[in-house]
Amino acid sequence: MKDSSGLLFVAAMFIGMGIGMMFNMAGAGTIVGMGVGFLFMAIYRTRDVKHKFTFPSDEGRIGILVLGLILIGAGICMLACPRSAYVYLGAIGIIGLGVFFLLLGLKRDEDKKQES
Repeated sequence: MKDSSGLLFVAAMFIGMGIGMMFNMAGAGTIVGMGVGFLFMAIYRTRDVKHKFTFPSDEGRIGILVLGLILIGAGICMLACPRSAYVYLGAIGIIGLGVFFLLLGLKRDEDKKQES
């Protein structure tokens, strides 16, 4: 069975972005959408073959779940106080998160090449 959790993440991100754009807060909507997308990924990846859901058991899924909750909180904070210093701290955190995922992806590609 092919994993479609990445599509759920992208869908949630775009839906959040669209809702945010309706309120002239596309950035905050995107952040909340990403958080919801991470929650979708964590929950979707916990399904077994019979499509029963269980609580995430391994560290990776729990990490995705926590990351989703943090992003939802950050997006809501951006909506509540759009011009505060928290926006800049959040932006730095998100840039760091992007760099982390980029490095993680490059490492996985390198590991696959070494296995071949």
